[in-house]
Amino acid sequence: MGHLQLHIIGLGVSDKARLSAEAESGLNSAAIVIGSERQLETVAQLLRDDQRQVVLPKLSELKRQLPDMAADVSSIAILASGDPLFYGIGAWFGRTFAQAQLHYHPGVSSLQAACHRLGRSLQDVEVLSLHGRPLAKLRTRLRNRQPLLILTDDKSNPGRWRGSVWRRDSARP
Repeated sequence: MGHLQLHIIGLGVSDKARLSAEAESGLNSAAIVIGSERQLETVAQLLRDDQRQVVLPKLSELKRQLPDMAADVSSIAILASGDPLFYGIGAWFGRTFAQAQLHYHPGVSSLQAACHRLGRSLQDVEVLSLHGRPLAKLRTRLRNRQPLLILTDDKSNPGRWRGSVWRRDSARP
């Protein structure tokens, strides 16, 4: 897998891909394009018929499958939501593969989009990812008058907060 080039492409938050020229070039050079079903739909109009599309498996499975996928190709594109290096899949690739193989292409993150909608500077808010983390972690980051942007998942999300009181003297959720 030494010669394999991996393009980790952030798609932003739009339902249609808005890629830089470099990101589009990385996508075009890839023999295989890996992403969620939604992400693959987002770039469908940019893909060629000869590009193999693979639905992103769990990362442990992807690590096992990539050597076989890469056996006869020189470039693979991995689609990411938002910015792959800001609470995204890019960090995992950076820990797992040689830096020389990796080409990151940023997109607008959901946090950037939220700040723009709220009229807040990203550097003036605190960010907490509850993705894959317990909901109780929220208590450790609450600060008076400190804006907090929270990334959530199926298990740690606002629907689970109903009925909970988030004061310091309250019981844990």
